[in-house]
Amino acid sequence: MKVLSQVSFFICGALLLYMTGVRDDLVGVRYRFKFLIQFIVASLLPASGLWLKNLNGLFGIYELAPWVGIPITVLLIVLIINAMNFIDGIDGLAGGLSLVSLIILSTLFAFSHMWIYAVISLATAGVLIPFLYYNMYGKAERQKKLFMGDTGSLTLGYLLAFLCLSLSANIPIVIPVLSKVPVYIVAFSTLFVPMFDVIRVMIVRMAHHKNPFLPDKNHIHHMLLAKGYNVRKAMGTVILMAYLYGILNILALSRGLDINLIAFANLLIWITFSFWLSKGHKTQAEATATITATTSPQPQFQEAKAVKMKEKRA
Repeated sequence: MKVLSQVSFFICGALLLYMTGVRDDLVGVRYRFKFLIQFIVASLLPASGLWLKNLNGLFGIYELAPWVGIPITVLLIVLIINAMNFIDGIDGLAGGLSLVSLIILSTLFAFSHMWIYAVISLATAGVLIPFLYYNMYGKAERQKKLFMGDTGSLTLGYLLAFLCLSLSANIPIVIPVLSKVPVYIVAFSTLFVPMFDVIRVMIVRMAHHKNPFLPDKNHIHHMLLAKGYNVRKAMGTVILMAYLYGILNILALSRGLDINLIAFANLLIWITFSFWLSKGHKTQAEATATITATTSPQPQFQEAKAVKMKEKRA
């Protein structure tokens, strides 16, 4: 009954977020309204009893009171939703990251005998495989190319947040011996790349006195393209990094390393990678030309959306 309650609340939130994404892809939605919807759907999961109750010693914090754990959980869900939305800038990237995360999560669910969540993870992974084929190799001129849009990225982000929280909150119940192990580090590890990226981008925007919620060309895939990578190589680099985060954190956790040491290592890897990305870029003109050429794969879609926006304003 507990699982049924959590899944039911998730389905309600996913439907609302999905419809918001459809509207945004067709006619456009202001970012303030999208954030309002995201906070509403994020609040549904704690309402079902699904929220972070223990940090297992991270920063010296263990048990979390509801008035602390619930707001942290809501903010974390909103962060993951936007991280997946913002990382969806080149073909295959958001879908590939989601696929890696779902495969690792489904494996952990299976080992923990949490079969309902394992089935949800594998079913979503199964849907993503044909999508990725037509997203990466489909021909738009033959009308055989698929795009994710906000509809897909928002819904996938919410699904991944739900699965990660489910793994973090329910494993101690299923396997009591793991009650003192920071399993949530492994659960969220495959999402560290888009999460760290969106935090870095928003900090950079605010440092330059820009609106942190308006798009720019400063995401990790944009920086890789500006460094001279093609779309496939940039996508593969980001996905490989996410996969390595997951594997390294599983190994570190299995060796019994301190959670603060693991968190510091994760952050250090990201800072080192970001510093490397910021060096050796092309000239600004070359970078802009490369990014524009490689991150605009859906001109018909964008043109139709622009027309809809003009009609709406008229």
